[in-house]
Amino acid sequence: MYKIAIIGAGSAGIAAAQRALRYGYKTVVLEESLWGGVCLNRGCIPTKLYLRILEERKESKVTLSFLWEEKENLIAKLRKNSQEYLKKKGIDIVSGHAHIEKEGVIKVQNNLIEAENIIVATGSRAKKFSLPFENIVWGEEFLSLKEAGKKILIIGAGAVGIEFATILRGLGREVTIVEKEASILPAWEKDLTKRLEAILKKQGINIKCDCDVSNLEDDFDTVIVTAGRKRNLDSLGLEKLGIKREYLGANFKPQKGLYLVGDARGEYFLAYTAEREAELAVDDIAGKETRIDFNCFPQVVFSQPQLAWVGWKEEEARKKCEIEVIRRNFLFNYSSYVYSDEQAYAKIVIDKRNEYILGGGIISNIASELINIVYLAIKNKIKYGEWEKLLFPHPSRSEILAKLRD
Repeated sequence: MYKIAIIGAGSAGIAAAQRALRYGYKTVVLEESLWGGVCLNRGCIPTKLYLRILEERKESKVTLSFLWEEKENLIAKLRKNSQEYLKKKGIDIVSGHAHIEKEGVIKVQNNLIEAENIIVATGSRAKKFSLPFENIVWGEEFLSLKEAGKKILIIGAGAVGIEFATILRGLGREVTIVEKEASILPAWEKDLTKRLEAILKKQGINIKCDCDVSNLEDDFDTVIVTAGRKRNLDSLGLEKLGIKREYLGANFKPQKGLYLVGDARGEYFLAYTAEREAELAVDDIAGKETRIDFNCFPQVVFSQPQLAWVGWKEEEARKKCEIEVIRRNFLFNYSSYVYSDEQAYAKIVIDKRNEYILGGGIISNIASELINIVYLAIKNKIKYGEWEKLLFPHPSRSEILAKLRD
């Protein structure tokens, strides 16, 4: 009898196994296909590897097949390291499709596995629908390609679509992004998305917003669809147990000994929120206080430059209180030139009543790193006036964030 059985070895499943080690729980991880899930094999890690190689080798010709080979070598190493680490620490790993027979019992390849608690971390996949094109590639399938042709259409101008466009433009492809909403990244802060859109267009990426794909007359070698995800809950046996989406308020409340976490829960479809949910599920099993605090967490688009945001957007902040908004590019500081980050820009939303930072966004080559400073300031209720008194190393781009009102 296991204390915890984890179905799925993606970001959430691996995080759950690692947290179970902290408590010394007898744990088994069940994985049907590729260890590491979408993030490691066809998502977060490959895309950032592609972007890093392209940035480092701007002056040399890089091919998609070269990127694919580099990616395959890296993820094979990471899969092996992760599995060996967990096995060494005492986590059991079983390959095969998992089917929940009844409460506390899972069937895998005609073997029955019993567990006091089951964590479902089966991830998600691209949601497929009818489109008037041939040569369609759905979502992360792009990262399995060794060639994609010269003329590319990307449907969906969310974070994934923009990252794919950045990669393909870096490979010299003719790229068009189509978005049905009025702007790229529709849910993001409009000031920053407009600025990023202008930068992407200058890079040669063709962007068509408020556009119906059926109206396009061009022919494309490859059509990449990045819109829509579907939770992997089919054929698990949840229906007969009457399991619903596992989320009640801010607290985890297991249903019949099961926890749904990450993309299987289907709230955010992000690797790091999936990891946090998985950790909280194990903490709940251990009887610890567990509250999900996703009201404020950083989000990043890994374009070039990157775009990041955390906290309230200006529009929602204005509905709640009187605010001060600071907007400024980084050109007043020598660091932006030293590090070739002249397109960098920041926006900070401050509560006028108490100077608490309510939200902030950054466009920069290292926005994914800088946004964590804003996040910590928000979470720890550091007033912007106090932030301005902090000393940051010089020359660095982090020091710019404390000098935006100068």
